Amino acid sequence: MNLNGLGKKKSEPEKVKLAAAMKSATSASNGWLAERLGMGEPASVSQFVRRWLADAGRKREVDLLLSRVKV
Repeated sequence: MNLNGLGKKKSEPEKVKLAAAMKSATSASNGWLAERLGMGEPASVSQFVRRWLADAGRKREVDLLLSRVKV
């Protein structure tokens, strides 16, 4: 599954960053994200996001992404 250039890999960096942002800012479930982003099993989403947010630089990327969202 290729969602507008997000790539085919289940752990594609842009997919994981988007999933991390969604999990931080919404109540989106792992199952919903896994299905919509083509990230495999729901548990995989949780694992990918946890690893992404454990890296300070990547967490800053998510924070920057969320700071650009207008509500």
